[in-house]
Amino acid sequence: MSDADLIATTKKGRGKMPAYAGKLTDAQIADVVTYTRTLQKK
Repeated sequence: MSDADLIATTKKGRGKMPAYAGKLTDAQIADVVTYTRTLQKK
């Protein structure tokens, strides 16, 4: 998924994952996506 897709999913939620729009700022959501990228296996 692209960063834009991950940001949209984090904001809107998906499946059992709740939406975080309104709970986190846009900057915080971008930080979550950046952090998630560091967890990927190489």
